[in-house]
Order: sequence, then structure tokens, then C-alpha cells
Amino acid sequence: MPGSAFFGYQNIQPATTLWYHDHTLGMTRNNVYAGPAGFWLIRGGPNGDANVRDSRGNPAVLPGPAPKAGGGDPNFSASVRAKIREIPIVVQDRSFNQDGSLFYPDNRAFFEGLNVPGTTPQLPGAGVLDIPFIPASDIPPIWNPEAFFNTIVVNGSTWPQLAVAPARYRFRLLAAANGRTFNLSLFPVTNAGKANERLGQEIPFYQIGAEEGFLPKVVKILTGSATPLPGNGTIPANIPAADPKRALLMGPAERADVIVDFSGLANGTVYA
Repeated sequence: MPGSAFFGYQNIQPATTLWYHDHTLGMTRNNVYAGPAGFWLIRGGPNGDANVRDSRGNPAVLPGPAPKAGGGDPNFSASVRAKIREIPIVVQDRSFNQDGSLFYPDNRAFFEGLNVPGTTPQLPGAGVLDIPFIPASDIPPIWNPEAFFNTIVVNGSTWPQLAVAPARYRFRLLAAANGRTFNLSLFPVTNAGKANERLGQEIPFYQIGAEEGFLPKVVKILTGSATPLPGNGTIPANIPAADPKRALLMGPAERADVIVDFSGLANGTVYA
């Protein structure tokens, strides 16, 4: 039919974590911000889970099961959710108007950080002065190169919590903000006294994969270190990262396939 096209994706690439979102010309920034977006996990094949081996040739034991069609919806069933050990997690940032609707800047003044006397800032540090088009600028004022928002959203929920069992979990992480980079870490915290005061030792991320599938070696990631593991059951001393504040650093559209071990933790321990 004139004006239409068909695109077929055969899922023949190596196993990996993919995702999708709308790419409408001229408004991708808005659609990425508002949705829809979702995961597309490629499984099986010669590079799939069943063929992952350590340096001794032993098969990997990856946490599971993952949610699957016909297995119940973990979002609305606590009994199903309690059995899940592989969880897709998308992290984004959002801001909201007072009525709960999504806030998105409609003028480049937000990006420029203008704060004009006599005007009401849209967010702290941003002004509402219109930036005129030609001849003052050759960039249309509706284009915002990037914007950073004040609320973290995970799988569509603001500041959610996940109750986990004392077991290993596999998290399929996706950073899907318009412009924000995330530096992820897990520390035990308490809300008593200072907000989210750290209480103890950080739990590492064991990164096993990224955008193109499994990594050649598992990498143990803690704040300030990233240590490739030899695959023989031993864990060497932590290798310092170039930046002592760097943990699991993820830019827009990056993915990280990680294992987190919650076994041995006391009931009621809170990590953030």
C-alpha cells in the first residue's frame, strides 16, 4: 500500500537484552519521555544461557525463572512474584505537574538554565523566558537538547520498592532516560535520622552481559572498583576504577545484565 512499509525482525542475533520505543520523526524526545517502551529479550542459540561456561567448562547456573506468558502476572500476583528471580528493570527520570501530569519543558529556556527576574521558574534553576527563533537563534525554541528531571521512575513507578528473597537475582537493567546518566550501587540504608543513611557494606553487582550479549568475563562492580573474574571460582582483589565514585555507570539506552546475591541478609534489610 502506498505510504506504508513492513519491517521484519527475525530474532536471529545472539542472545541479548534489547528494547524498543517509538521513533516518530520530530517528537522522539516526547515519546521516549512518555512511553511506550519495553524489553525484547533474545534467548537461546549458541550464545544463550544454556551454553555459558566457566573456565573449567562447567555450565553457568543463572538465577531464574523469568516471567513468561501463561505463568501469571507478577505485577498483580504476590505468589507469582515470589518465585521470579529474573527481573527486567527500566530506570528513567520524570517530573510532574501539581495535578500529577507529566512535566516536559516546551521551550529551550529550560535547557539554557535561564532564571529571569519577575518570572516563575518551571523547576529550580530554570526560567520561563521564551527564546525567540530567527534572527536571535537558528534553533527552534521547542528543541531541548536534553533535560534532567527530579523523580526516578522504575518500571513506570516512582521510587518503588521490591521485596526479595534471600537468594540470587538476575536483573536486566535498562537506562532509558532522555539524557540522564545513572551511577547505580546498592547499600543497606535506614530512614532513621538522615534520609537513606548508609548502614553497612555495599552489595556488588556481578555484570554478566551488556547490549551485545554476554561479556567474555563476569565483572564484579562496587563503587570505585571493577574487577573481571577469572572464572575458576576465585575472586581476586578489587581493581580500582579510574573514578573512585564510579559504580555501575549507565548512559541513555545502555543495558546491563547483572546478578545480585541477597542470600544471608537479615529479614527487613533495606537497600537503596
